[in-house]
Order: sequence, then structure tokens, then C-alpha cells
Amino acid sequence: MEARIEGRLILSEGCLRLTQVFSRSYLIIWPYGYELRLEDKTIQVLNADGQVVACVGDWIVLGGGVSDSIEVIENCIGQPLPPDCTGPYWIAGAINE
Repeated sequence: MEARIEGRLILSEGCLRLTQVFSRSYLIIWPYGYELRLEDKTIQVLNADGQVVACVGDWIVLGGGVSDSIEVIENCIGQPLPPDCTGPYWIAGAINE
């Protein structure tokens, strides 16, 4: 079972985050196979099938869970995060499109 979160997808210091009204923001750790694309000055999130599932500025709903441990996150993604991309981290599962 996954937790649910919703908020605005923003770009902050070069990192994609989900920010909630009157709350903290989370660095999103996207599922394997997801990628980013810049299209007409808009940052898009593409799923593993190459379909656009979100753009910066969109209100999105995600399944998944939270982690405050950079070690857990870096083990999940197999590489270090950029130093400006700090937690807390939301490990995205289902994306409700």
C-alpha cells in the first residue's frame, strides 16, 4: 500500500519538487525509466513509455512514500544526488494522471 500526496510540481534550485500548500516540499524520486524533457521552455516528466505525465507548474497526485535518508535514496537510484537537491524525499510510486 502506498501513501498519497498532492501538490504543485516546481523547479527549485535545479531540482524538481512537490510543494504542498502551507507545508514542506519534497524532492521527487521518480520511478525507474522516467525522464525529463525540455519542450518549448517547459520541463516535462515522461513515464517509461515516453508519455508526458506532468509538467512544472502542474498540480499532481502521487503514490509512494517519504524518506529523510539520503543514503536510502542514493541506494535506490544507484548514484549520488546533486548537493543542492536536499530532502525530505518522496519516492514516487503510482502517478495519478
